[in-house]
Amino acid sequence: MTKHTSINYQILTPFFQQEDCFKAIFPAFKVKGIKDYNLNYFKLQDPSFKLELYLLSSFRCEQYDKDEDYYASNEDDAKDDVYDEDSHLQIDSLNTRLKDIFNYFYSLKKVDKSLLHNVLQHLNMCISIVNVNIIYDKDISYDKKEMLKSQIFASTLALKGLLLTEDKSLFTGDNKLLLDKDGNSSYKSYKAPKLDIDKDLGALNPSSAKLRKKTIDYCYAQDICLGSCIPLFEKGRTRRQKHDAVCKRALAILALALLGDCHINKEMSYKKSMDIVQEHVLSKFDAKAYMTKEELTFFKDKKDEDEDGLLYAFEYETLYVLFFALSLFDDEIMPPPRDKVDPKIFLDKLKDFKDIDDFIAKTKLIDNKTLIQNADVYFALFNYSCSFSNKKCSADEITHIVEDIVEKRYETLLWLCGIDKFSIMYI
Repeated sequence: MTKHTSINYQILTPFFQQEDCFKAIFPAFKVKGIKDYNLNYFKLQDPSFKLELYLLSSFRCEQYDKDEDYYASNEDDAKDDVYDEDSHLQIDSLNTRLKDIFNYFYSLKKVDKSLLHNVLQHLNMCISIVNVNIIYDKDISYDKKEMLKSQIFASTLALKGLLLTEDKSLFTGDNKLLLDKDGNSSYKSYKAPKLDIDKDLGALNPSSAKLRKKTIDYCYAQDICLGSCIPLFEKGRTRRQKHDAVCKRALAILALALLGDCHINKEMSYKKSMDIVQEHVLSKFDAKAYMTKEELTFFKDKKDEDEDGLLYAFEYETLYVLFFALSLFDDEIMPPPRDKVDPKIFLDKLKDFKDIDDFIAKTKLIDNKTLIQNADVYFALFNYSCSFSNKKCSADEITHIVEDIVEKRYETLLWLCGIDKFSIMYI
């Protein structure tokens, strides 16, 4: 009786479009001439082996049509369970599998923390799985086994992915051990690959592609490895706030934040806190004139305990974005927040201005291109933070970015662009 050996691998990849996945895989197996990439299954075989690849992607939700012949092998024997009848079950199953893999490696002991964090960043990028099943005949030649092995690793490399073996070892596409269950690795340091905007994120119009490329490059330089995420804007899609409105809003928020910070965080009395605000903001800029009715209530309330004070004490991050938008900082892109902003920087900036008219006259809004770029960066960082929401660790633990601050800055950038964040459905 002929004996067979079955081996199973999983290639975890940031790619999500079927066309991109199989265009990456086929060259490794020297497959040519396949024009219809609307497939999820691929097979190669000869008398000594059979190799099958199944793509599981959370971005392909439609049910597989068994009547269509999409197989590279031209054989109608695909598995019936490649796509569940309810596509949402398939997506949930895939996401659960990816989460479990991430959490497994996060829980490993005796692993260099820096190496582990970078491995986790790569795992977090991965949103699709290519299941690889190989059945060997006992008489298969060594050369053919090595050829198949090299083709699988070449596919992993082309997919910018990681190969997970049955014994829960992770390999890179270079056929090097990245991490196993005992914490062993061939790497002293590691960094996940950077996505290629043209090849890895699907078809984007030129302006969106340029925008997202700069976002990916910037975040990668900050040691934040972004996965697939469409850009926030297409060219010219903003209705940004007017310059004087931003100036007035900034001064109103500074007064509120300073009062809340002194009163709540520094535990000063309401009167002493109010004296500080009066000295630094109200006397020069008449900031009360630009507050809403609700905000004015906080200034009129003389109670020593006020829940609003706690909320306003965290508005410095909103203020940081507004000051940035008024060209009061030198950065072209706001750095990812890895600590809370120091309130002193705002008071120091205001020393150069006599009153509200002087503040408006001597500041200017950043150009639309810079505003859109920053909004896209923080949209990507917001999505990045959210991608850790169902995992055992947070983005803060991995990259030290403060998630609450990311969200606050992101909301403020959307306001500057004239966009309601809840209207952006694909978040």
